[in-house]
Amino acid sequence: VQVMHALSEATLTELKSDTALFVFRVCQLQNCTREASSAATDVYKRNEQESVDEAGRVAEQTAKQVVSQGVREAEREAVFEEFSHKEGELTSAAVLRVEGGRKQVIVDLGRAEAVLPWAEQIRPEHYRQGQRIRVYIKEVYRAAKGPQIVVSRSHPDVLKRLFELEVPEIARGTVEIVAVARDAGFRSKVAVISRQQGIDPIGACVGPRGGRIQNIVTELGGERIDIIRWDPNEVAYAANTISPAEVISISIDKAENTVNIGIPDKQMALAIGKEGQNARLAAQLIGRRVSLNAESVLMESGADLVPPPEPNMEAIPAAKATSVSSVEDTAGAVIESDSVLSLAAINPDGASVDSSVVKQLTPE
Repeated sequence: VQVMHALSEATLTELKSDTALFVFRVCQLQNCTREASSAATDVYKRNEQESVDEAGRVAEQTAKQVVSQGVREAEREAVFEEFSHKEGELTSAAVLRVEGGRKQVIVDLGRAEAVLPWAEQIRPEHYRQGQRIRVYIKEVYRAAKGPQIVVSRSHPDVLKRLFELEVPEIARGTVEIVAVARDAGFRSKVAVISRQQGIDPIGACVGPRGGRIQNIVTELGGERIDIIRWDPNEVAYAANTISPAEVISISIDKAENTVNIGIPDKQMALAIGKEGQNARLAAQLIGRRVSLNAESVLMESGADLVPPPEPNMEAIPAAKATSVSSVEDTAGAVIESDSVLSLAAINPDGASVDSSVVKQLTPE
């Protein structure tokens, strides 16, 4: 009691609420001096009010957190719903940053950010902050941090969507893209048909003075695009896919799932393309293995030459057209050759060609 008599209000203020209550009760029981009792009473009442205020602040903070969490969840759900319905569409985006030496590029789609992974990039391209590019929304999925959006620049459908934007006939459906084979950033082949008499599908895609196709080439950083005519006759279609090389003989071995194509000796390099590119893309469009044979080899072996049939130049109604395999379905297509010009140097997966062979096949 004597100790409590000596306590000042400043000392009591530093005490916790339960301690102040204890002092207050002791002062009542022990008939403390008026000053000590009054100080203890004031501290107790003040601490009691502060406890009530603290409880109010905690409740308010908890309510704010709950509301904020609900708003964030609603925003995430709205973003997911918006972009999940845009899967398969082409959209404009701005590059925000390039991470990990181009391992992934973060782009801004407006309401959300998206990831452009290394596998979905065009290899020759270089991305810089603030650059505007067109990307294909490939996948949207839920994750712990909210909806994740994966976009692509190398997907074959990027080419389809660009043609739909640039070619009104494709947007209207009078010209249709049947198949696309693409080596993103380097070369692509697009097979088209006309659904309406009097419309040239290749001319519609090229546009006046090549303006339409040039816009697409510019958007893809100079990627070379070959437009060929799709044909309901598989043999004629296979002959078209190897263009711009001339075909002198062609036959299909269905048992071996192989297309045997005879090429003039001087055009073998053209038929193969740089690092086997032309032949590989043709195999993807056809959906079969491709065997390129030089004319001299065919003549020495005594094989019969079977000229390709006349191509179909008429429009094909949608009901009569049959679809061909997509690039994904024919990813395993390979290229073979029995030519003396070492076409076997093309790997089974079509990935590369020995540099000495390329040099040998390249015209001087």
